[in-house]
Amino acid sequence: MSQDPELAEEPEPVGFGRRRVLGLVAGGAATAGAGLGAGAAALVQNEQSPEPQRPGRAWETVRGTGPGQPGIAEAPPAHLRLLAFDLEPAAAKAALTAWTNLAAELAAGQADLGLAPAALTVTAGLGQSLFAKLGRPVPGQLTMPSFAGDRLEEQRGGGDVLLQVCAEDPMVVAFAAEKLRRVPGTRLRWQQSGFRPTAAASVNPAATARNLMGQLDGTANPAPGSGLFDSAVWAQPSGTTFLVYRRIRMLLGTWHDTPPAVRERVIGRRLTDGAPLTGKAESDPPELNRRDAGGEYVIAADAHIRLANPGVNRGARMLRRGYSYDDGPEDAGLVFLAFQADPRTAFVPVQERLAASDALNRFTVHTGSGVYLVPPASGTCVGAAVLGL
Repeated sequence: MSQDPELAEEPEPVGFGRRRVLGLVAGGAATAGAGLGAGAAALVQNEQSPEPQRPGRAWETVRGTGPGQPGIAEAPPAHLRLLAFDLEPAAAKAALTAWTNLAAELAAGQADLGLAPAALTVTAGLGQSLFAKLGRPVPGQLTMPSFAGDRLEEQRGGGDVLLQVCAEDPMVVAFAAEKLRRVPGTRLRWQQSGFRPTAAASVNPAATARNLMGQLDGTANPAPGSGLFDSAVWAQPSGTTFLVYRRIRMLLGTWHDTPPAVRERVIGRRLTDGAPLTGKAESDPPELNRRDAGGEYVIAADAHIRLANPGVNRGARMLRRGYSYDDGPEDAGLVFLAFQADPRTAFVPVQERLAASDALNRFTVHTGSGVYLVPPASGTCVGAAVLGL
């Protein structure tokens, strides 16, 4: 859910051409940590990067910037739909080509339905099962270990291909998803919707959003265009990245029945403004070595922001683009999405630390998981080069 600046002691767009087509995702987790509880590994970024203002995004066409697919570096729109598919091997190239073409067409708007572009992006990620089906070597970055406390449900994770569909208008997302589902030779494995505060409903659209726990979520992400962003997000070849997805159910009844002071201790941040318990403002770096008059750490030893901090995780960082979800009574929480250059040195070690001793674990359950290679935005068939198509 949240990502913290480093330890104080340690300095530390729409209608895109076919070469800028598909793009998948993690966006944010501030105070409660990007990966929430039993391995919320998402609080790992440095450099505060407030989301840009989003006026008029209903009419915006996202064309993508840099070498990666759209839907990674841009400000996250308000609505999300994840679509995971299994493919027939013989139909893989045709399906990926069709999705590449559809992504470009949908980003320009759906005039036949009277729908504006609404900053729509479609981002494609490739799962390890697709490499295996096509007889290709499986990249080591796609191997995800199990974590303590996981209660993963088979129908909520995995898949040959994951499409991340984002837009400011839920109607645009719904109609785009319908068209993407109709591509021949594919079978929908699972889907998940998510949402963030809309620009229209926000007093300040650039402010850090809150999640369903009421915590500021997404406090510190590496800023697009910065050296930190490039090193944290992009792998080789240029524009390649890896997406980690986790579906994290929040035990909201238990959480909201817990006294506010205890909730703040669990996270290590104030509820009111997201400031670390050692600071005055949301962007203040947490002072992890500060103790109170009784000799206890002000930010507890098992506080989420301590365990997820880059300063205690060898500088591990990710770009989070998280969304809330609400699938009915007793099933609401966070769709954690994080882009990174290598999950083996970013998400995995942080998640292992969180799963072992994060105080947030007793308020969350991880029910879905996946890791996907997100290839560069080039060519008329996304992933053709890496898959040998």
